[in-house]
Amino acid sequence: MTTPATGMQSSSGPTRAQRLRMLPLGIVPPVAAGVVAVSLLSAWRPDLPDPIASHWGSHGVDGTSSITGAMVMAMAAAVIGAVIGGATCWWGRDTRITRTVVALVNFLAVVIAGIAPAVAADQRGVTDIDSLSTPVWPIVITFGVAVLVAVASAALIPTWTAAAPDAVGVAPLGDLAAGEQFFWRRNVSTSPWAAALVGVVELVLLIIAVAIGPWWLLVPIVVVLFSAAALWSVRVTVDRRQIEVRGILGRPRRRIPMDDVVRAEVVPVRALADFGGYGFRLSVRGPLRGAQGFVLRSGPGLLLTRSDGRRDVVVVDDADIAAGLINAGIRPGADG
Repeated sequence: MTTPATGMQSSSGPTRAQRLRMLPLGIVPPVAAGVVAVSLLSAWRPDLPDPIASHWGSHGVDGTSSITGAMVMAMAAAVIGAVIGGATCWWGRDTRITRTVVALVNFLAVVIAGIAPAVAADQRGVTDIDSLSTPVWPIVITFGVAVLVAVASAALIPTWTAAAPDAVGVAPLGDLAAGEQFFWRRNVSTSPWAAALVGVVELVLLIIAVAIGPWWLLVPIVVVLFSAAALWSVRVTVDRRQIEVRGILGRPRRRIPMDDVVRAEVVPVRALADFGGYGFRLSVRGPLRGAQGFVLRSGPGLLLTRSDGRRDVVVVDDADIAAGLINAGIRPGADG
């Protein structure tokens, strides 16, 4: 027995009070980053060469920027970031999308605004910029601060209860007796296309590291390898109590109590078109907009709608069986 899709999504957004609470999270970090960057560059200007070194290659400095240009870039990042972040916080209707956009915008604003003073800090009193080496640690610290700002701002975005979206797939209903126990498990691995993509990225990063030379270029290689390993395979488990999706290394992991699920569906998932890639993803467009979860390949996906309107997805074989068991398990009186 199945239940077909019933129309478009509907959702209630955050309250006015929640929007007012979120607004500073989207505006203040980019503006603060821009103000700090411009203030530092202005204070250091008498001691800085003009132009300042702004880019390094395998043979040293290979790019420069005027101090005024660096200030303009910092303020442009601040203004654009504040506009996008503020608009997202005020008009955003999905918690996950709002949180992700604010985190990403704040990260980029801090990095773009902060890079200029980071590379300029060691150039005070310097007259020959050609002798300067890459300022690795100031750049690393800038990225570290940007990560902290992004994580903190995302964590402070409130979660609001939205109306449960209408079904967009098929909701099968399994045949379970009242109180009957069940256990279902499947493993799903990364698609060959995703594996090939990881391989190409690693190869490009390795070539760049070998050609340019600095040791810190090995960091993104290790990060990509670890991320790929963590999401190379996931295990999906469904029983009377919960649905669990767990990466091969134990993280990432998502546990959803059965009593928090209002509907399980089977939906066609196109990894690139619907989620923009492979891995632990968030959809920002189309019928799966706002759904978050494990998309290691394209194919049938198990879509779970929670009581607060959030949706979780995992692409897995026999998704129809899992959805049928879940829908049967959450029926009134299913626990006996």
